[in-house]
Amino acid sequence: MGRGRSQSKSLFDSDEDNHSTSSTGGSTDLTVVKEVDEDLDESVVLENHLDAIYEKRSSSRECGLNALIDAFTSNVQLVFALSRYETLLHQYVGSIKRGSASEVALAAHALGLLAITVGAGKITYQIIEESISHLSHIAKLSCNVANRISALESLAIITFVGGIDIEDTQKSMDILWQVSRHKGCGHADQVSGITNPPPEVRTAALSSWSFLLTTIPNQRIDSFFVKQTLPVLLSLTQMDNRAVRIAAGNAIVVIFEASRSRNKNGNDLDTFNSINKGDEEDNPPGNLSSLDVLKVKIIEQMRILSTEAGGKGISKKELNSQRSSFHEFLAYIEGGVKPETTVKLQNGDALKIQTWNQTIQLKMLRRYLGGGFQKHMQVNSFLHDIFDFTPMQDKKQALSTTQKRMYMSPNSAKSKARTQWLNKQRLTAQAARYGHYGVGVDEGVK
Repeated sequence: MGRGRSQSKSLFDSDEDNHSTSSTGGSTDLTVVKEVDEDLDESVVLENHLDAIYEKRSSSRECGLNALIDAFTSNVQLVFALSRYETLLHQYVGSIKRGSASEVALAAHALGLLAITVGAGKITYQIIEESISHLSHIAKLSCNVANRISALESLAIITFVGGIDIEDTQKSMDILWQVSRHKGCGHADQVSGITNPPPEVRTAALSSWSFLLTTIPNQRIDSFFVKQTLPVLLSLTQMDNRAVRIAAGNAIVVIFEASRSRNKNGNDLDTFNSINKGDEEDNPPGNLSSLDVLKVKIIEQMRILSTEAGGKGISKKELNSQRSSFHEFLAYIEGGVKPETTVKLQNGDALKIQTWNQTIQLKMLRRYLGGGFQKHMQVNSFLHDIFDFTPMQDKKQALSTTQKRMYMSPNSAKSKARTQWLNKQRLTAQAARYGHYGVGVDEGVK
């Protein structure tokens, strides 16, 4: 049986009494009552889905999780999330720890949706604290591919939203890096206790690592960081699986974008010298720094992958995806050609992306939200901050009375979360002046 409903039921009964009193005011009040009643009806449905997670039968719990995922994907359920986040978090973590195989993957995904809904702030930080060890365990050791992928992506999402400082991000990136670079043999890999990842898992780990890398200040992606990560990423572009190659290429181009930004800002640390197309032929290896030699190797490998020939048994779709991806990577690394992406949104809006950082963020969030990305881009202020996007005014006017209070009031939880996110960005920039980010420092590159 599900949990007791007396508390939530009395809450709704109280609200309905207030609504019936206010409905005598006139047509405006009648509209308000209708809107709030609709919100209440949706809350009752969501409460029923939450009840289902308490059922003894795993199939019932899975149905409840699926329904909540659909609800949080198709709309920004901020009111429900803020009032029930502790219960949702407790149940999701419980399903990750003790649920069936299908239940684990669903709960991990639902956890990420909860974080995206509530945005940056103490709630999402609590989500990280209570779930990171369980997600890490699944990501490293589960024998179920879907569970590992879901745990990896959820770990990346909740850290992206709720990580307060670079150290929080580093903890999650270290987990993702260990899975990404795992060779399945050798003492270091055996000591790490990580199950050898199949290509799908390695791709998810790499994509998630790149996603979090976009939050690291450019000052932290220095020569030490580059020397630790690029050789591993280069080796991953040489693997047989094309999805792994592309994921590694995405990570490489983010590092090059950070390096280019550092040089533009007058940073004199040794990253890459200006090797452009054809320059490697005019500069013998003995005249180049170790980092520039590495850059030459990366460019050579990317050229091979951007022109790889097809053959019998090779997926034409996968091959074309690889060619086009590495053609874009090369265009940026050699010529500084920026990616240009325009996503058409409802009501005539458009989201324009012109950096690799935001391209990686867009891919991850769009994939995670699925068909709900359009809706979230319209009303989720956290995404507005991420992409520096302001929706047209008529979208805001379409919100219900309750949603206006939750989203637009300067005292709303969403506005406070936005302030916390901006403060986090400022603190991160200040912290970048000290030390460097050392993914793989303990292990080294092998």
